Amino acid sequence: MGIRGLSSYFSNRDSFFQTVSLEGIEVIIDANNLRYSLYRACPGTNHAFGGDYDKYYRYVRHYFETFLKCNIRPILVFDGGYDVSDNKLRTTISRAKDQIRSCAGCRPTNQGKLQVYPLLGKEVFLEVLRDLEIEILQTDFEADQIIAQMGMERGCPVLSNDSDFFVFSVDFIRLDSVDLERSKAEGSLCCELFNRQKFLEHYNIQNSEMLHLLASLIGNDYIPPSVFDIIFSNIKMAKKTKNSSERHRKIRGLIVWLSKETQVSTALDRILGCFQEKDRKALKEKVLWSLQVYKGKGEVGVQENMLPRSFHKIFADCRLPSWCMDIATKQKFLLPCQVESFDKPTTIMSCLPILQTIINIVNPTLNPVILQGRVKYSIGNLNIFTTETLNSSEMKKEERKDLFLSSLSSQLTPEEIESVPEELQGLVLILEYWSNQELVTSAHVYAILLARSILREVDPHTNFARSEKKIKEELNSPKSTSEKKQYLQTMSKYATLFHMEENMKTSTKKYVKDIVHCFGVLQSIVYTSSILNTLLGDVVILPKISEFVSGTFLYNVVMYISKKPEQLKDCFLPEKMREEFLRIFNLISSFLPNLQSVNTKHMKKKKPKQKTETSEYSDFIESDLAESESETGFFDVENRFSALKVS
Repeated sequence: MGIRGLSSYFSNRDSFFQTVSLEGIEVIIDANNLRYSLYRACPGTNHAFGGDYDKYYRYVRHYFETFLKCNIRPILVFDGGYDVSDNKLRTTISRAKDQIRSCAGCRPTNQGKLQVYPLLGKEVFLEVLRDLEIEILQTDFEADQIIAQMGMERGCPVLSNDSDFFVFSVDFIRLDSVDLERSKAEGSLCCELFNRQKFLEHYNIQNSEMLHLLASLIGNDYIPPSVFDIIFSNIKMAKKTKNSSERHRKIRGLIVWLSKETQVSTALDRILGCFQEKDRKALKEKVLWSLQVYKGKGEVGVQENMLPRSFHKIFADCRLPSWCMDIATKQKFLLPCQVESFDKPTTIMSCLPILQTIINIVNPTLNPVILQGRVKYSIGNLNIFTTETLNSSEMKKEERKDLFLSSLSSQLTPEEIESVPEELQGLVLILEYWSNQELVTSAHVYAILLARSILREVDPHTNFARSEKKIKEELNSPKSTSEKKQYLQTMSKYATLFHMEENMKTSTKKYVKDIVHCFGVLQSIVYTSSILNTLLGDVVILPKISEFVSGTFLYNVVMYISKKPEQLKDCFLPEKMREEFLRIFNLISSFLPNLQSVNTKHMKKKKPKQKTETSEYSDFIESDLAESESETGFFDVENRFSALKVS
């Protein structure tokens, strides 16, 4: 749930933590929390270009390979849908608005401050886990209680940055405390374990249930902090200091007050005495419900006969996003926006036909389903879908494949599809749909196919070289084989395109948001198409996202070809790859009748324009978010804690 201020309160009290070295055990990891944390820490990602998934994949893989080398068996647990009680609706909408504000203001000049977790980040994170055969579980709803229960039942620690685990009665290790470099050197996982008993003894708190009450009174996702503000005028507060925030003073004052109580029920009744009698019953119900959650008894389940067993299986295996559960249980779901052009509809609007089929398969009722998302600079209803129930499990494979093709409005003949290598057929269908939705040029398609060739076939031979200096050294090294030098020669031409130009860090003159938006539409199509493909039993092969979507590279290639459109007729790939690449590029291009010619207008100088209302609003967003950076960080709509960077 997230307890405002508690993480930073404990971070200043090292005496409550002990350094441990772990090996040969299981650990339960708060997956939503970790994927957000790793993206924030991943070096070299440029958020303003929609997501550098190749860099993120390698960083996440390196992280988990360290765990495996220490003989640690990680179990990753993801959050499911939002609970049917709507207790967190206000929090959910608030964080979605934070996401929109970050997306609106994010540019190359400020992306370090306004980070945005990219749309396909969870899918790339999962690619790593599946490649390394790491155990994955997605709960129906909130995962905290399941994570805590698994930790207690299996007698193993929980790793998270979520402040709730200070309160749950489970061995708790902060994700931020894991020392990867030291762990690799020593062969055991070096981290810090929270000593809850030491904390209780230090403050003379009678039992751990008082911690549950403390968390509920401080405020979490279900009870806003302002609800119990009145009690702090009735208890003795700690003295003001330069190093202590107002929230920390409240936490300390409440801890001291609770240390004088022996029973939770008595303490709660005394607290409620500060409120008018007409408000006490409702407040007590909220607190008691919150206490049940911390005891692991507040989970809202799904009726067993409500959803098909096949749906539960693929959902629990994390092969469907959490919002599929929202469709099934609430007939309402919220999708995130990306870094995109805010003078255009949000990119997910290009996917309504695909979403319609997903809803027909997932929704167990005939009730209409509401899609919510970005409307201008806020949250609103994007579409209301009627439901025509589809039982895909009763369809033959060919029928399911035809349904996939019709959902993507494909006009390709079976012969045309089969003329492309099988591993590219799914991508061709996506490119066809994309070119019918957006002004896609030959440069866009060229960039995608080039990225795929480099990430899949060149990188393994060059150890993912991106430094011009290192590439030059290896080319001159006698240890490099002639074959390796061919791939290094390729990277000597393309390495700089994986990086943002230095002058873009201080100026947005070369930043064309329409290019980012166009690739954002592609990401939305890839996202929804992969979900539909899963529901239909994987009727086509879709490419791994980390092997063809590298936002910075795609953007730079399009800009490069805008200057030199003749490059479409050639490439710098090794000779044995070059001919096949150009053949595939020309073949696929021939299947896209709406493909546009290369647009060179981006390179023409334009007269300075007067600042528009949109740009003024973006400036406001940028300055407003910069001031609140320490509180918000960046947001992911599937991650309940990503916008909750407590202070």
